[in-house]
Amino acid sequence: MSKGPFSGPALILLLACAVALFAASALLEGHGGDAAGGDKAGPGAYSVSALGYAGFYDTLRRLERPVVRSAGRARAMAGQRGILVVAEPDIFGLPSEYIASLANMPRLLLVLPKRLWEQDPDRPEWIAKAVPVPVEYAQQTLALVAGEGSVARGDWPIVWKTNELGVTPSGSGWVQLARSKDMRPVVGNDNGMLVGELRQGDKIVWVLSDPDVMANHGLGKGDNAAFMVALVDRLGSL
Repeated sequence: MSKGPFSGPALILLLACAVALFAASALLEGHGGDAAGGDKAGPGAYSVSALGYAGFYDTLRRLERPVVRSAGRARAMAGQRGILVVAEPDIFGLPSEYIASLANMPRLLLVLPKRLWEQDPDRPEWIAKAVPVPVEYAQQTLALVAGEGSVARGDWPIVWKTNELGVTPSGSGWVQLARSKDMRPVVGNDNGMLVGELRQGDKIVWVLSDPDVMANHGLGKGDNAAFMVALVDRLGSL
């Protein structure tokens, strides 16, 4: 059975403590999937498949960040010092008022979709196969925050021209990058941005264009875990 990029988004709330050092508290929010016994193989907060984000949750927990997974409360808990991470949202399956509410988040990290997937009928927590999501869908997701932005795909770059996080992400095969005249590169090169920033008044949006550095199958490659921790720490300190 084929699936969309995501049947319910993994939403992660990261709270900054009002002290000198940043400390993250993560809340992973589901929408009738994951914890409720729905799709277990896709890019969900509880998913242990290659495309899931359980590894990212566990990484934050092992680093002694308070981490909580819940259903439906992330946006309400974000407050003024929280980071809401929306990973691969189903832009056609979520209510329009939900999508619109994301614009009110003080700190938002949007992770673009990259693959369509199919669940393994014999092993529900595995995927049977995955194929690239249409580039138009990734661009429509980017448009939630970046207007007329576009998405480019190509070989994984060896050198990033800009990298403000100080940790080099690892990848193989093809990479997905965002382009937008309204965003500035946090991590990028001449082909586009792996991490881009958009500021609207006192609101800050970061876009992670390629989920592979955050998903279970890529988090353990090279310094990707350190890269993702550096990403949320930096965004939380802004």
